[in-house]
Amino acid sequence: MFFQTQPLDFIPFKKTKKPMTFRFETTILPEWIDYNGQMRDSYFGLVFSFAVDALQDEIGFDESYRQRTGCTIYLIEDHKYYLREVKQGAVVRVETQVLEYPLVS
Repeated sequence: MFFQTQPLDFIPFKKTKKPMTFRFETTILPEWIDYNGQMRDSYFGLVFSFAVDALQDEIGFDESYRQRTGCTIYLIEDHKYYLREVKQGAVVRVETQVLEYPLVS
């Protein structure tokens, strides 16, 4: 399937008055732990991916929407900063903020 898109600099965006914040929490599973007793770096991406899934569900891009429309959102780029070790059984929280969104008609 081919989609024709505009460059983002031609799409008007609206800044939110106050950032919309979405929170996701999960517990670190034993299979995510490496030989040093810390969460493997690749599993940080998995946790962030689960957070995006939860965000989609909360804003209405849930499974029924995806089935009905064939549409979803896709992550193009992310940045991770490792600030401390994460151990098995720890509860981690991902906070996602929407700062602006495209105005579509």
